Amino acid sequence: MITRKKWILCAISPIIAFLVFSSAIPAAGVTKIMPLGDSITRGYYGSAYDWGYRQPLYVSLTSDGYNFDFAGSKIDGSFPAPNHEGRDGWKADEILDGQPSAPSEGKLAIWLTTHQPDVVLLHIGTNDITAGDQDANEVNSILNCIDDYEDANNKHVTAVLALIINRNPYNAATTAFNDDVNNMALSRIANGDDIIIVDMESALDYSIDMHWDGLHPNDNGYAKMAAVWYNALADCDCVDRFVFSIDGHVLEPDGNTPVEDVFVQTDSDVNAVTDANGYYELIVNYGWSGTVEPNKVGWIFEPNSNYFNNVTSNISDVNYAASMLGFSISGYITETDLVTTINDVNLSADNGGGYFTEKYGGSSDLTDANGYYEIIVDYGWTGTVRVSKYAYSFDPNNGREYINVLSDFNNQDYTGTFLTY
Repeated sequence: MITRKKWILCAISPIIAFLVFSSAIPAAGVTKIMPLGDSITRGYYGSAYDWGYRQPLYVSLTSDGYNFDFAGSKIDGSFPAPNHEGRDGWKADEILDGQPSAPSEGKLAIWLTTHQPDVVLLHIGTNDITAGDQDANEVNSILNCIDDYEDANNKHVTAVLALIINRNPYNAATTAFNDDVNNMALSRIANGDDIIIVDMESALDYSIDMHWDGLHPNDNGYAKMAAVWYNALADCDCVDRFVFSIDGHVLEPDGNTPVEDVFVQTDSDVNAVTDANGYYELIVNYGWSGTVEPNKVGWIFEPNSNYFNNVTSNISDVNYAASMLGFSISGYITETDLVTTINDVNLSADNGGGYFTEKYGGSSDLTDANGYYEIIVDYGWTGTVRVSKYAYSFDPNNGREYINVLSDFNNQDYTGTFLTY
C-alpha cells in the first residue's frame, strides 16, 4: 500500500491546523434557579458578605461552565447573580400564602409566575421549628404550588428539597421534621414528582460552622451548603452548560479540493460528517476532553487525530489533509530467458489509475535498468495495466486486468520479445 506521505507533506502547510479560540455558544436557554426559603436562603445573618450559600454556589456553577442565573425579587450580596426569594423570619405557610403584615412581598405563586424558574432550591422550616408548629404537610403544599405552576404553564421545574440544617445546640425537633419531610418527598418521588432530596443537616460541623446565634451558618457553613446544592445540580442534568464548537475543513493535498462525507468522530458520542465544502463542526460541552479523528474508507489523514483537553472556548480551523489510499502494482520485465532485463518499457493504468492518482500522479512508469517498474492506482481501482515498447511484444500481450484493487500486487512480471521483420 502506498500512503502517499509525500503528497500530504507537500500540501499540509496551507491547511495545517492552527487553533483559533472564541467565546462559547450559549445553550438553548439560561437555566433559571430560584433559591427559596427564609433568612438562611437570604444569607444576611452569619455571612460577612450577605450572600450566604448563593455566592459560593454561583462560583462553583460558573467555574464548571453552567449557563444559569439566580431568579427572584430579592437582591442581597455583591456578586453577578444576587437574586433570590429568601424571607427573614418566614415560615413555610407564609412562603406559600404570603405574610399578612407584608402583602407587597407577595407569595410563592406570584414569584413563580414572575420569575419562571426551571429549578427551585427549597430550604424551609427553621422558623416553624422555633415557633413550635413545624409540619411537613406545609412543605408538601409548597411542592403542590410548584406543580400547579408547572401545569398552568406547561413547564417542567426540578425541586431540590433540603433536609434543613440543625442548630447549635442540637435540636431533636429539627431531625424529626427532616424525617417527616424526607418521607413525604419520597412518596411524591414514587408517584413521579421531580424532586431531589439533599441532606443539609448532615453537611455541617455544628461546632465550627454556625453563627453565634446558633440558627444560621457562618460563611464556612454556607460554603458547605453550597457544595451540597452544587453536587445535586451537577448530578441531575437539570442545568444547561455552555457548549463550544470545534470546526475545520478536510481538503485534498492541493489545499483547495474538499473531501465530502468524512466521518469526523470523537471518543464520545459527538460526531460530524463533512459537507460538500469539506466542512465539519463538532459541538462539545464546557470542559470536554477527547480525541477528534477523521475517517473515510479508503482515505488517510494528516494529522490522523487531534487531542483536546478541557475545552473552554470555540476552536476553529482544525483542518486535515486527506489522501486516498494508493496501492502499488510492480514487477520485472525480462526477455524470454528470464534473465536479460528490458529497460524503458512503458506501463500505464487505465483511467490514470483512478481519480486521485490521475490528479496527483503515479499511474505510469518506465522500467529501470533492472527491468523493474512500479505504478500506483487508487483504492478500489478497476482496470487494465498496459505494457508497451517500440519493436517489442509482451506476454501477457494485452497487459493485466485488475478488479477492485484493495492491496498491493507484487511480482506482476512480463516477458518481452524483440520483433524482427
